[in-house]
Amino acid sequence: MTPKFEFKSVLDNLPDKQGQVQISVKTVQIKPWKLYFDESKTESAARVGIVIEEPLGTKYAYSFQLDFDSTNNRVEYEALIIGLGMVLELGVKHLEVFRDSQLVIKQLTNEYKCRDPNMAAYYVAARNLSSMFKTISIKYIPRDKNLAANEMAQIASGI
Repeated sequence: MTPKFEFKSVLDNLPDKQGQVQISVKTVQIKPWKLYFDESKTESAARVGIVIEEPLGTKYAYSFQLDFDSTNNRVEYEALIIGLGMVLELGVKHLEVFRDSQLVIKQLTNEYKCRDPNMAAYYVAARNLSSMFKTISIKYIPRDKNLAANEMAQIASGI
């Protein structure tokens, strides 16, 4: 003998209010991840410091020594590009980027134009990576708010 199943709509169990149903909706605010970056350049080496902060506040700090001679501006873009690549690999979709130097920040926010042909490829690479996020903001912060990234750049040199 085959059992009989009776399917009822969820609405059948609600009190009758002329066909109206009240639903409580909660909104969820997406907190962005944060990326802080800095660089350190001497005659002998270029170093990069990156700090990635999760929405709940856990921070991860990284330092790299670049194996090529470069200008300060190029190293600054390298730091940003490395950091953006790292957070994209983590699957981050919402990001705030912070830096205590205005050149790259103002170029990426279109306050300054990138006029140096040697830097154009870095600018384009950073813009392309930035476009892969659902939301991204790029902000200048005072140096004392970027100490962790600066320290990571210094660590790469062994200082």
